[in-house]
Amino acid sequence: FIEGETVRDKIKRGPLPAEAAAEIAAQVASGLAAAHVKSIVHRDIKSANIMVTDTGQAKIMDFGLAKFQGGSSLTRSQTTLGTIAYMSPEQARGEEVDKRTDLWSLAVVLYEMVAGELPFRGDRDLSMIHSIVHEEPKPLKARKPPVPDEIQRTVGRALKKGRGDRYSSADEMRKDLRGFLDRLAAESAG
Repeated sequence: FIEGETVRDKIKRGPLPAEAAAEIAAQVASGLAAAHVKSIVHRDIKSANIMVTDTGQAKIMDFGLAKFQGGSSLTRSQTTLGTIAYMSPEQARGEEVDKRTDLWSLAVVLYEMVAGELPFRGDRDLSMIHSIVHEEPKPLKARKPPVPDEIQRTVGRALKKGRGDRYSSADEMRKDLRGFLDRLAAESAG
């Protein structure tokens, strides 16, 4: 019921400018923060599940795989759920998930927005899972045009293999993204 374009469709035309990608990611982080306060973990954050309206507002779609943290699934259980390319290591291993799982997936989307490709690759599901669990993504600093340091740090922190090394909350990630956007605005204003 939301008119707009998915982030996935935006990426099909090429990488997004860092400022646009950070704005979308900051809005999604705000939405995730609201869900997490209610103990809801989305479990399927991906570029196809984020719509951007004509006014530039990002909307998180498809809570079909959502789960109450520490409680029961809103959908089926006893299976690994989500889209493999966006899964966190713990989700890929079929372990318990929490809000940091959503932050990992948001970092995959942010990487995808600025790089135009996913950070982890594999020809088959198992090779993709191996890449997620054991490999590091191609560094964003090697991209042309260069990805700003703040975005590299945000993605790097949220894509840490260990949950305890990631952002502890969506709001913490959002603050870093907003800090980058505020710096750009200040530079633009002189």
